[in-house]
Amino acid sequence: MTYKPEIDGLRSIAVCSVLLFHLGVPFLTGGFTGVDIFFVISGYLITGIIIDDLQHRRFSLLDFYRRRALRILPPLLLVVAATSVVACVVMLPVELQEYSKTVLWTTLFSSNMFFYSIVDYFNPQAKYNPLLHTWSLAVEEQFYIAVPILLFAVFTCFRRFLLSIFVATVVLSFSLSAILVEVSQSATFYLLPTRYWEMGAGSLIALFQLHQCVRGRPAEIVSIIGIVLIGTGLFFISDMQPFPGPIALLPVLGACALLMAGQNGIVGRLLAKPLPIFIGKISYSLYLWHWPLIVFWRLWVSPDITGWSGLLLGVTSFLLAIASYYCVEQPFRHGSWSKRNGPVLAGAALGLGLIACLGFLVQQVQSVVRPLPEDVKQIAAYDDYDATAAGKAQYRINECFITSGTRGGINAFNKDVCLDAEASPNQDYLLIGDSQAADLWQALQTTRPDTNFMQATASGCRPTLTTDGEERCQALMSFILKDWIPSRRPEAVILSARWRPDDIEALQETIAYLSKSGVTRIIVFGPTVEYAQSLPLILARASMSGSDGAEFFRDDARRLLDLRMAHALSEAGVTYVSLYDAICPRNRCVEMIGKTPVQSDYGHFTDVGARWVAERIASKL
Repeated sequence: MTYKPEIDGLRSIAVCSVLLFHLGVPFLTGGFTGVDIFFVISGYLITGIIIDDLQHRRFSLLDFYRRRALRILPPLLLVVAATSVVACVVMLPVELQEYSKTVLWTTLFSSNMFFYSIVDYFNPQAKYNPLLHTWSLAVEEQFYIAVPILLFAVFTCFRRFLLSIFVATVVLSFSLSAILVEVSQSATFYLLPTRYWEMGAGSLIALFQLHQCVRGRPAEIVSIIGIVLIGTGLFFISDMQPFPGPIALLPVLGACALLMAGQNGIVGRLLAKPLPIFIGKISYSLYLWHWPLIVFWRLWVSPDITGWSGLLLGVTSFLLAIASYYCVEQPFRHGSWSKRNGPVLAGAALGLGLIACLGFLVQQVQSVVRPLPEDVKQIAAYDDYDATAAGKAQYRINECFITSGTRGGINAFNKDVCLDAEASPNQDYLLIGDSQAADLWQALQTTRPDTNFMQATASGCRPTLTTDGEERCQALMSFILKDWIPSRRPEAVILSARWRPDDIEALQETIAYLSKSGVTRIIVFGPTVEYAQSLPLILARASMSGSDGAEFFRDDARRLLDLRMAHALSEAGVTYVSLYDAICPRNRCVEMIGKTPVQSDYGHFTDVGARWVAERIASKL
């Protein structure tokens, strides 16, 4: 397959989009779609190379994987090794536990599955994992394992059906993505079956040889359409929309259009200029280096990236990428020994094994090189609070609090326990919402024993009539709001959630509906205090460095939302309870109760913190 300089130019758009998005550049809300562009390019190039080899009877799986290993592994292993060294200095033991697992999964090219199991890509906690960006490399590697075998088998045995089979696989994957994104966005985002269609789209361009079909004026039009589609995705897609899925067609079709038009279109000719080509050539190393730099800056310097710090991080990323390209990528790809399958693949296996061992060793190295005071370890340990017996009991997880990991989904919700209105002769209050309702149930019941608090909660579930939560949420809210409340009419309903600014109108409609349903008292808990990172980890680092606590990491937008909600609901006939005022009397936020952090992560309460807050709001209930 001949070299096409405009493809390196397209890579420059992809990598710069991701870099600028991660640096927090305003208005580029869809910068993360640069990864989708990378996927299309990968599918196009890999399929084109394999088909060319198959047609000339020179295809070899060992040759293919040798070339992939030389392209991918040297800079990846360097970045992971360097990141591990810095992690030993910057990260706390509880963070290193997860980091070491990330290293292992990265060496197995399965980090996408690991991250799917622990963190949503757009969750605030995701900002602090220095290898989070390797999820996309894992998806590509899994594609590289599956597609060569599929192409070889179909080309050899069913050549006449090759195009039909690939079209069917792409359509199937896209359909799966469009359906699953409404059910489990995290799975759709991270996993190969729902990402395959993006790389498959590039494969179809190569298989149909569409790049040879567009000439003259049509090529000019196609290239302009392509860049408009990509630009629309970059500036109008956001992390508030279900992604990927149908909306991912914008960057995918845009990239396909530019590949089809090539240098026959004006955009392709511009992308074939020296600067875009150069950025495209270093794009892989740039992608690898930029994210660990950003994470370590957030962990050790500041949670915010300003104009000057963003410029510093961007320039540093480019310098490291240039050094990696010339000192690592090029020597490994073009060395005299690089043409031999055996030494290359054996070296690749050895390198992966050594890095995996390094992942296991980082915690042991830290305990020797940088031993931490016992009080720092105790504070940081609360970051794992939700996994403890106390944390699970506080939420009544998998019984009255249904999560994505709950077996049976909504069917696991225990109505007899969670909605037991006969539990006592006292008044019945129903607490409904998401995890920021569930973490308060135990404390409310303990603080107000004269009241029977019932609980109906699900993760990611804001308690409104028009909630956009996943299936477990919609099913629970439909049952509670439309069936249970109108028939049972509890003395009061408490609505609590991790509210968003666009929830206010839906909340007002829900309040009106509850009033018409016969609920005489409605209580709304406002947003709680949130931090840019897990509060126990912030406090542990502050204790190590002697700084003043977590104020610098506090999300001021939550306070503004609290004030907006209080004003908007002031005439709605409800009792509005400001959790923010309870935690931050006279604008001085309480972060520790004795030796226990008030919150166990960016915004959920520990049992001690929840009881402390419940005591301060009890009189309003």
